[in-house]
Amino acid sequence: MSHILYTDIDGVLLQFIPTLLDVLKERREIPCDVLEDDVSTFYIEEALGLPPSVVASAMSEVWTRPLPPYPGVQDMLGELNAMVEVVGLTDRPSTQSLEAAKRDLADLCLLQWHSVDSDKKVDVVRHRLMLDGFVFVLEDKLKTITRMLDLPGQDRLFLYLMDRPWNNSMDLRGIRRVYTHAAVVDDVRWQLGRVR
Repeated sequence: MSHILYTDIDGVLLQFIPTLLDVLKERREIPCDVLEDDVSTFYIEEALGLPPSVVASAMSEVWTRPLPPYPGVQDMLGELNAMVEVVGLTDRPSTQSLEAAKRDLADLCLLQWHSVDSDKKVDVVRHRLMLDGFVFVLEDKLKTITRMLDLPGQDRLFLYLMDRPWNNSMDLRGIRRVYTHAAVVDDVRWQLGRVR
């Protein structure tokens, strides 16, 4: 029986928002004291009160900078790789963003990853549930993960929402909120131990 964990990349493994905020501060689009905790919605323009064109321009610059991993990511990926197949699923549409992902993920223990539209993430998980084994999903976008709640095979599907300011006030019935990367490892290990 083979098990798999799909993980989002930006906001889960790599620090996209802090890097975006740095760019916006350097451009003097936002005050210097704005932090990741101030981004209270997934829609950055709304959270920061900026025009979409300003955010889009800053995002283009983000892809030219290294995105550091969140603390604990390297350890999490190393431990998970020993237990399950780990696959990154990201929604990076542009060539520039994909090249940046190759650069930023090269030093992590993420052996394989794919860029798919957010809506397609659900299809990837649905297809995998047709096979045997557990399917674990680690995501920071509540809209994406809630669409997986109705998939067949719920007894083998484990959904984790990485706690971030843009998703911390949501109702999570059927979804495990995790606050650290180590908590993901602990729960995956526990779930796998139940079937041995």
